[in-house]
Amino acid sequence: MGKKTLLMPLIGIAAFLIYIFIFQVDIGAIFEELKSVNLYIYLIAVIISLLEVFLFSLSWRALINFLDVKLSVIKSYLLVWSGIFVDTLVPAESISGEAMRIYLIAKEKGNNTCGRVVASLVTHRMLGMMMNVIILIAGMSLLYTEGHIDPLVRNIVS
Repeated sequence: MGKKTLLMPLIGIAAFLIYIFIFQVDIGAIFEELKSVNLYIYLIAVIISLLEVFLFSLSWRALINFLDVKLSVIKSYLLVWSGIFVDTLVPAESISGEAMRIYLIAKEKGNNTCGRVVASLVTHRMLGMMMNVIILIAGMSLLYTEGHIDPLVRNIVS
């Protein structure tokens, strides 16, 4: 194990302990609260989240493989998770994760794949946006066609 591999987790643990000390976090209260948590609901949420990312990576993989940049299912899944991680760290309107995916694929497959990777990412994003718009329109039309919608909900949507 290299020095960097060991150093980064130690820095993270030290930062966490400093945070707990500075903000005087009550660890006992956290554990007491955790005892009342319904783990079944959280397990279902984790499984659904993993499945959602898996399906997201499969759809992107289908697009990128169509453009002759061959990725395995596992590789595309790991690249999507890498992108999510970078998006979480770098607040750049979720473009940083896609830039990370472009970089990692170009590093592995060569710079001649950059254009195709960008095309797949733009297409994937546009397809996702179109699906969101369709679902929003369908949901709003259902809200307006139902006669017994709570007036508060109708005012929020309008």
